[in-house]
Amino acid sequence: MRDAILQINDIRRKVIGRFDTLSQFQYVKEEDRKSILLYKPILLELLSKIRDKIRDGKCKPWKVLNLEEKNKKKMENTKVSVGIFGGSFDPPHIVHLLRILSHLANDESRSDFIVVLPSANPDTQIDPLRPSKNPYELRAKLLKFMIADFGPLIRLSNVRKNNQFHHAIENLIIINWEVKISITQIMGSDNFKRVHKKIPQAVKDWKKFSKNIIYRLHVFQRAGGMSVDEMNAIGFQLPLIIEPPLSFRNIGNISSTLVREDISLKYFYPHPEVLNLFIGSYVYPKKIRQATLLEVNSFSNSKMGKL
Repeated sequence: MRDAILQINDIRRKVIGRFDTLSQFQYVKEEDRKSILLYKPILLELLSKIRDKIRDGKCKPWKVLNLEEKNKKKMENTKVSVGIFGGSFDPPHIVHLLRILSHLANDESRSDFIVVLPSANPDTQIDPLRPSKNPYELRAKLLKFMIADFGPLIRLSNVRKNNQFHHAIENLIIINWEVKISITQIMGSDNFKRVHKKIPQAVKDWKKFSKNIIYRLHVFQRAGGMSVDEMNAIGFQLPLIIEPPLSFRNIGNISSTLVREDISLKYFYPHPEVLNLFIGSYVYPKKIRQATLLEVNSFSNSKMGKL
């Protein structure tokens, strides 16, 4: 436990360092820098709550290390609680990170750590309702850098690259780790609206592999999603945590779609590799497309004028 608390303190120092060095990046506009700085106190507050849960024995992130090392002796008769956060992450932004840490900090949450599962490419038909716009490799790399400072609290898994979401959890949890497991799936209320009818059957399928599985849901309210009353009216038979959107105070309703359209750095955790990769892979290509479109339109208009 003492080591875990020291790790959280180290994570806090890294987070503070990222924000304190933000002024060194000349390509970050002043207005964007001010927006990014708003995330700092929220992240530190969430990390403090997670540290308190570790101190109280309610969160044990070091278990992920034993799992990754396949240390069966240490894991024998151990119960592991893991949060699963899947999505397209195109691109991963600050609210994704805040949702992860907010889940771990929540008093109702029992997760020891979070596994992030970026969806496969659209041509694999994994997520036909929300196809990704950019390659898996790019989105996974952005996620890797975004969570790099957060040690054992967050892990990136590539198991979903070629698997459907529920099969990915099967492979990740049941087959590979073979321990008593509590799964909490983290999603927005818009996703819950689409998939809630399929979840009970998926849980039954998992229990064919192991009867030791406990399944929970942690739903964050989002625009276009179900209201609390609508979710409660379903009579969902599985444990359900519902968190209001106001959890992130003045951050606003940020989505990956908004980030792609706005192509602003103000939506990101200030890890330099995240900012650089977003500029190179999202900002420049869009500006080139826009410039090309203007050039084509200008050329077409000039030709039309001569006809």
